Amino acid sequence: MGQYPLHLLFGLRRGGRCALGRFGRGVRLHRALSRPVRPGRTVMIRIQGHRGLPAAFPENTMLSLREAVREGADGIEMDVRRTADGMYVLMHDETVDRTTNGSGAVDRLRFEQEVRHLDAGAWMGDAFAGREDAKVPALIDALDEFGDAGVELILHIKCPAGDALPALELVKARGLIRRTTFFGKLEAINAVKAAERDARTQNDGAPGPETYEAVLQNAVLHGHDAVSVSPAVTAEMAARIKSFGKAVHCSFLTDDYEERTKRLAELGVDAVLGNDVSRMKRAVRQAGRDERR
Repeated sequence: MGQYPLHLLFGLRRGGRCALGRFGRGVRLHRALSRPVRPGRTVMIRIQGHRGLPAAFPENTMLSLREAVREGADGIEMDVRRTADGMYVLMHDETVDRTTNGSGAVDRLRFEQEVRHLDAGAWMGDAFAGREDAKVPALIDALDEFGDAGVELILHIKCPAGDALPALELVKARGLIRRTTFFGKLEAINAVKAAERDARTQNDGAPGPETYEAVLQNAVLHGHDAVSVSPAVTAEMAARIKSFGKAVHCSFLTDDYEERTKRLAELGVDAVLGNDVSRMKRAVRQAGRDERR
């Protein structure tokens, strides 16, 4: 795997410092993620950047993730797929066609020879073309950079369930298990939770009022930490999910950020994923000022 020697894939960070030094910070973040939000406490909701900050920057790039952190995101979500040569990369779609200057299925392309050379910024405008921070990142690079950033790392597992477990090992090897959430289809998160009880897990699919019950029961059965629901979540849904000791996650907002963020927080939603961290954080700050009046 060329530029990614084994000590980077499994265990030590660049410079030879052991990732276990993060353990204390991970515990503090883990406690914060586990703390329930009381309905009406708007300022407690956690804001997560969906693929970074895609409202303004190319999704799933280091540039987009860095900007989300700079804007104050409490967590950054990244889509994870596996290439033909076994490298985990950040890519939402099954193919690279939409967001790069290449073509083909991610799982049929090799990272070293093909994927790492693609331009993942030009599709969004000339300002992002040819930038090193707007290429397709390897997951290990994102873990190494943002593992110390004090934010939750949300890994949206887009590959088959069997490929989730090697990704879990990458996270564990870096001492990041307490600050990472595995987000995905039920088969994938069930496998992760069975392999590592300390892993934080939650479903994708954004079920609404008519379909969330089966997802909730799966979360209870397998011990998942949160149930992720659509922005159509109701007060009754949020209360029922919390009655089983699960956090309520909402995925995801693409417009009307201010009003929708405030509404979700007032329902007691614990975290919301969205495309514009800046506007969502402003909504939380304004709600906090309103509450203090």
